[in-house]
Order: sequence, then structure tokens, then C-alpha cells
Amino acid sequence: MDHFKLPPGAQHYIFVPYKCTEPYDGGDFHTYPERKGWTIDDIEGKNEYGYRRPEEIEMFFQSWLFFGVIVEVFKIVDIKINIDDFIDYDKGLVTTHKLPELMEELTVAWKKTWPDDLTYEFAFTPKAVATTEIFNTVVRVMRPYCYGHAVGVPVSARTSPLSPEMVVSIIGLVTTFRHASSHMFVEFGHRSIKPGPGGTPLLRSILRKKWCPFQVNAMQVDLKLDGQYYVGALQGLSKNELQRHSDCTDIRCVEKPVDEDTYVLKHAITDCSCQPVPVPEQDLLEAIERGDTPVLFYLKGDDGEHRLEVRGYNTAMGTDLPYIAISHVWSDGMGNPKQNALPGCLLERIQKMVDNVDFRGQGSGPYNGHVGFWMDTLCIPVDPKHDDQRKSTIIKMRQIYQESFAVLVLESELQTVSSTAPIIERCIPLYLTKWIRRLWTYQEGGLPGWLNIQFCDNSLALHKVYAEVGVDPFVPERRLENMTLHMERQLAGQFISDVQGQFGLLQGALLNWMNENRMDEMRWAAFLPMISSFSSRMTTRQSDESLCLASVLVLDTTPLVRVKGSDELKSKDKEIRRRADRELADRRMAVLYRLIGRFMDSIIFTKYPRLPLEGFRWGPRTYLGELLWFYDPELEPSYKEYGMNLGTIHTWGADPHENVGLLVRFPLITLNGPFNLDGTEDQRIVVDTRIPEPIDGDTEVTTDKIIGGRHIVEPVLSHDDSEGFSWINDVTYLLVMQTPLDKRVAGQTKLAVLGQLLLSAEHVAPPPRIKHERLVRVTLLFPTYEFGDDTSQMEGLELPERPLIIV
Repeated sequence: MDHFKLPPGAQHYIFVPYKCTEPYDGGDFHTYPERKGWTIDDIEGKNEYGYRRPEEIEMFFQSWLFFGVIVEVFKIVDIKINIDDFIDYDKGLVTTHKLPELMEELTVAWKKTWPDDLTYEFAFTPKAVATTEIFNTVVRVMRPYCYGHAVGVPVSARTSPLSPEMVVSIIGLVTTFRHASSHMFVEFGHRSIKPGPGGTPLLRSILRKKWCPFQVNAMQVDLKLDGQYYVGALQGLSKNELQRHSDCTDIRCVEKPVDEDTYVLKHAITDCSCQPVPVPEQDLLEAIERGDTPVLFYLKGDDGEHRLEVRGYNTAMGTDLPYIAISHVWSDGMGNPKQNALPGCLLERIQKMVDNVDFRGQGSGPYNGHVGFWMDTLCIPVDPKHDDQRKSTIIKMRQIYQESFAVLVLESELQTVSSTAPIIERCIPLYLTKWIRRLWTYQEGGLPGWLNIQFCDNSLALHKVYAEVGVDPFVPERRLENMTLHMERQLAGQFISDVQGQFGLLQGALLNWMNENRMDEMRWAAFLPMISSFSSRMTTRQSDESLCLASVLVLDTTPLVRVKGSDELKSKDKEIRRRADRELADRRMAVLYRLIGRFMDSIIFTKYPRLPLEGFRWGPRTYLGELLWFYDPELEPSYKEYGMNLGTIHTWGADPHENVGLLVRFPLITLNGPFNLDGTEDQRIVVDTRIPEPIDGDTEVTTDKIIGGRHIVEPVLSHDDSEGFSWINDVTYLLVMQTPLDKRVAGQTKLAVLGQLLLSAEHVAPPPRIKHERLVRVTLLFPTYEFGDDTSQMEGLELPERPLIIV
């Protein structure tokens, strides 16, 4: 794949063997298999590829899906290809080094076919459609041998009859043509091409040696094959960083947090031993108590003494002092768990970088043009005796970042790159940076009007970086670009689009809803893209997660901050502190769910760890470093109308604080033991179900209507299931189903909630209260169309959609 772009100084690392003993015949692309005696079953491997020898199989696929694609795509615009340009006979390898040059020729040929009034309709011209059909055929044939685009789903790829390198070459070729298509026959044509596979087994194994397995899974969603190839050529995480991810899996990041007991402060100058400069404590506390945002200025006296001064920002009081909010990651050494202080050399550098930020308030500061700044390390009191001021600052975090004139991102890897470096070299470290994987940076990067990234020589506003990767063919200057530059923009765009999605789309929606006074009504909708972004983020303190969620969702965080943790949070034992923080996080998350109030009802079917609190077991315990909700193929698209697929927090009885659950509407299956185990060790049971038999006056059940069926029910074991699961025969279980019986498909497996019906003196009236026990997979083996004479063996009763309280 020697046409793929590489980082500076990197070498190509995947070499594709040449296996063809006869050239592609130049006939119609789609009928090539028929000319070679291959049936559809042969192509799909259903009959061991026609029982052909491995070398025959590789020769066929390489000739058809690699060389055939090249010949036919160029032939559509009357360009004849010399296949020898793609073969290194001396080394016995396939080479694509000449492809970029030929792609320029291909672009020129396509541009000659453009009408003067180029529109999206050009994508449906015969030549464009013919090209698209070739790409889609390759994707359809190769997809089973690659990984999909689903983070959180246990990934698998069927064993390929081709060498791993050959799979990469075929998918990589189509990836290149896919990128080029938006420059050849307009963006809409590019989108009409079926999405390519998420990744190949070979690239996946290479990436997993250099990066967290969970992050590699995310790369399959974010990046095309050329983007993954580029990342595979990078150095990757250090040995120590990889060790921190040693317990991570494909669907969960459990990165070991920074050890605050051994935390080392960073200096701006190598081997510098200057002392930490503290924030004047009394000035800081007084500013917070006045309701001001403390704004800091670093000053250096004639004697070389470092000091910080505190000023207050408060728009309500008329102290409209412009300031820059600093966003950073603690693992870079700019935190301090013991005092509000940083080394003088580092403060001097921070002040210079803040002063150089281009924003509308620049130059208006009170100290010779210096601009003030706010930084959590310095402005959130860390001394336990100032806990009240600390809490009031945390409650105000959203306001602090929102009122800043700009946010400046300081991250060590980004500060090794020049602001004038090629766009791909700036976008890659931004995509891979630790900063975008930390919890609080989601709020810090999303709230301000201007988000500036500090590079080694200057800072750049993020929206200007976005503009550099635009590839819209309707912009005249973009249409005049050569293919090489266009392909570089496409590659860079893969890395920046994830960043843009996290900090652009949601914030725009939130602003609109706030301006329209619809935030309470639409908060559930904002929750979905937020948890998508949270899936790749981590934090040292789990109890911060609900605070960050609430802040971004424009909720008052006071009820969360007031949830007190135990004294074990102050223990010298790290494991005791971790457990205490986890317990605090659980209680805060329950409060957050009450504050939000409404959720997509499919939340009860998600595979997140469940909150272990009565009334909230339906809710995820955390969204950090976890699988993505809406990429799970076992989740059914809702069959309900918009607005009818929401669950609401429901309370009842004398104590609504204790009596709480999520009110939803779903069909049910009742399960009555003893259960018919199918002989496996995974506790699968076979269940025959039926709807209640009709009684006098009911509509007659016709023979073409499904009235029941045979199902397999299999418990889904979570990552913390240490003791497994066993059915209890004297318990009546309920299955909360995603869809009613008539919408289930034989052979299809979907998730359901296994629960127990709870009865108490406090709650005797409908709707029924169901304890969320665990998820199960339910497969309909075959439907039933008529009632039998003997229904005594029916373990399950199918009940239609009804209100339920999940606790």
C-alpha cells in the first residue's frame, strides 16, 4: 500500500504478495466470476469456495477485486491502464506507488465530463453510477472478512481465504477511490457508496500493539483504512503508557489513573528547580466568596521574584475583565493535588501563551496589556478546610468556561507540533491527544465561543483548523485543487471530524434550545450525543462524571455537590479511596437521573454496568470508557412513534425519595419454572410462549396470526459477574421485550431485560414494579400459529405493551 500517506520519516510496513498467474481479462467487471466458473456460493465461501486450492482462491480475488477494479474504474473515462505499473516482479509484490500520479489523470478526465452547472444530480449519470457499483461490489464481497464500525460490540471477522496483506490492499484501494470520488463526481456520489468495513485483522493487530484496545476499536469508527494505516506508522504509546492500559479490552477502557501520591510537577525548562508559586490564598477565597471568577496575572519583579495576583470577574457587578480559561490534562504535570501553586518557570510560559491568544479582548488587561487567566489547578481551593469555597467553584464551572473570552488548550504532544505544519500533522496529534480523552475537557472545549489549541510556536482557533479540511466540490477553489491535495484534506478530515463532532454539533443544539426555552423539554435528546463522546473519556475521580454531565446539560450542580462522600475518601489507602469515590459516584449518578427526568426508553436494554441502587438499576453506572449505546446491533430501532419512546422518572407512596423507578411501556413475557435447560453450561433455557387464549367476546384468533413461539433465552454475563448466573425455579421472572411478538423475526437474537415482579404494601396498584436483574438474549426459533390442546408445557405468557416501572 505504498500510495498511502505516511508520517514524516516513517516507512511502509505492509507488503502485498503478487499471486496472479494470469492477467485480468478486461471483460465486464460484474460478470468476471461467471467467466471464471465461480458461483455466488463459491464467492461467499458457503461451499469451501468450490473446494478450490488456496492459491486459486487468492489468484481469483486479487485479479477481480484489485486489478479488475483498477482497470475498470479507469476504463469508464477511457483511460487504459498498464497492469505492469502495479507489479514489482523482482520482489513478487503488488505496488501502488504510481496510483497517485494516475489519480491526477483520472481527475482531469472526470472534470472534462462536468457540466457548467455542476449539481448533485451529476452523481446519477451513467458513468458515475457504474463507478459506484464497482466499489459497492467490492465492499459487499469483502465485508465478512473485516471488522465493522461498531464500538462496544465484540468484534469478529470471518477467517479470510486471502492473506491478511491482500485483504488490506483490496479494501485500501476502494478507500482511496472512495475519497477521490467526491472530487470526481461530486460529494453526493461519494455518499452513495456503501460504507466500507471498519478495519482489517492485520491492521487491527498492528494498532493493538501500540494503542489501548478500546481506542483501537474507536479508530474503526472514526477512521478509514488510510487513516488507520497512518496511525499504525506512528510510534504509539510509550511502554509505561501501554502498561496503564494493560487491563483494557475492546469494549472497555480501564486506564490506571495518575497516582496523586507520587505526582510530579512539570517545569517549563529542563532541569529547572524553581519553587512553586502559590496563589495568594486570602485573595482567592475573598473573590470566590464575593461570587467573582478569580482571574490570575503572573508578574515577575525586577529582582526576578515570581508572583501571582488575583482580580475578580463578575459581569453582574460590572467588573467585566477579559480572561482566558486554561484547559489541560493532569498527567502532563500541570496539576497539583497538594496546593494551589505551580513552578514559576511554568507560570511565566503560561502567561506568555495567554497573552498571544488572538481574541477580541486582547490588549485590554490592567497589567501592561497582560491578559488574565483562570486555571483549575490554581483557582479551585485544594485545602480541605476550604471545602465550601471549593464546592461553590465547582458549581460555577459551566459559567466560568462559558464567560471566558477563549479557552486555551495546553497539552504536551500538541506543543511539539508547529502551527504552520501540514494540516494532517496538526490534526493527527489533536485526535490522539490525551486532552480529548479526559472527562472535564468535554465541558472546557465545548462551552466557550473560541477554542484555541496551543502548538509549539503559536495557538490556533479550532474553527480555523476545521476550515482547512473542507472538501466541498461546489467551492470553486476546492474544485481547482489537484488530487494529491484533495486526498490529504480527506485524510486530515478523518481525524478532525471526531473532534468537531464532540465540540460543535451538541453545543449548537444546546444553545438553540436554551434560546427557545426548551432545555427542560429537550435535555433527553442532548444526553445521547454526550454519552457518545463520554465513551472514549476517562477521569481520575469517578464522582466527577455526573458533575460534568449536569454542567453541560445546563443543570444546577448544587444537589450533586451536596451529596457527601464518606470519610474513607481521605484514607491513605488508595484502594479504600477508590471504593469510596465509586460509592459517591453511584449516589451522585442517581441524583443526576432524577434531575434529567426523561430518557430514551431503550436505556434499560444497554450493556453498560448497572447502577447498584434500588430504583435505579435500569440506569447505567457510568458512561466513561464504555461501549456506545446506539452502535449495538442487538438494540432494535424503536417501533414507537416519536415522543412515545421516552421513559420518565416515576415516584409513588409516602416516601418518593425511596420509591422511585423508570416508567416505560414494553411488551412482556412471563416465565414460570421449572425451566427447560438446553444442556449447555451457559444457563440457556428453551421457553414456549403463547398469548392468552381468547374468551367469549374476544376477537377470534385466525390461523395466519402468530400467537406464540419457541424461544431460547440466554443470560448476558457482565464484566463484573464473578459468580455467573443460575435460574431459580420458584421465582416468577418477567422478560421485558424490545418488540411485540408480531414484530419478531425467526432466528433473530435481540436483548431483553430479565426482571422479578415486586409486590409490597406500599405499591399494590398498577403499573407493575419490576426489578432489573440483568440482560438476556432472546432468540425466536419458530413462531406458533394455533393453540394446542395441551398448554401445560407453556412456560411463558405473551403480554402486550403496557406501562411498567423498572427499578
